[in-house]
Amino acid sequence: MFYEVKVPDPRPDKKKMSALVILNPSESRRLLAKAIVALPEVQNAWKNGIIIIARGITNAYVTEELFKISIEPKAGQTAGIICNGIANNHSGPPVCTWHVIRNGKPVENADSTVEILKFGPRT
Repeated sequence: MFYEVKVPDPRPDKKKMSALVILNPSESRRLLAKAIVALPEVQNAWKNGIIIIARGITNAYVTEELFKISIEPKAGQTAGIICNGIANNHSGPPVCTWHVIRNGKPVENADSTVEILKFGPRT
């Protein structure tokens, strides 16, 4: 999806300016999570529907933003890593499960493969 952004033209007496921002991976993930949580579609699903958050480090940031919690270690939210074309599992705590949220509350012991079948235009 694309959200149009209106950038005002500078006044004739002002110069145009631009900036380059460089974020490290955790800052990038946090910014993405904040943007995702702010989306009207996500806000509506949070209040009136179902959200399923899959495993993943970036998704751990989304979970943190939705629930205002801290998840550590975030690497525990994934089954492993692929680096230089080589797959490897992590040796940390057991892998988390997918998070199923209905009307802003976690659904305990939910099976995401069952819950996803309940998705529709009104859920």
